[in-house]
Amino acid sequence: MRVVKRLLSSGLTVDDVVVLRPCLTADGELDGCPRSREILAAHIDRLRSSIARDRRTLNLLRERQGNMAPPGGAGWQVLCGLGPTGGPPAKVSG
Repeated sequence: MRVVKRLLSSGLTVDDVVVLRPCLTADGELDGCPRSREILAAHIDRLRSSIARDRRTLNLLRERQGNMAPPGGAGWQVLCGLGPTGGPPAKVSG
């Protein structure tokens, strides 16, 4: 049971674990059967793809962070609905 939990926590699907079960040795290691190699290769590909997506997201967030006005700047105050003193914006009479 511990081996199954470990496989699931590594990100393998329940279907993957069901297929891998016959490929497990008595001590819970994979015996290297061809199907287990295929499943693990597909899992590694999914992990690599996920890492690439996370890197793109991180780069996008860094880019957006670099484009933000510094705290206390007019852009920041407008976004937060604050006036220049940090309180509510002054009313403009017109």
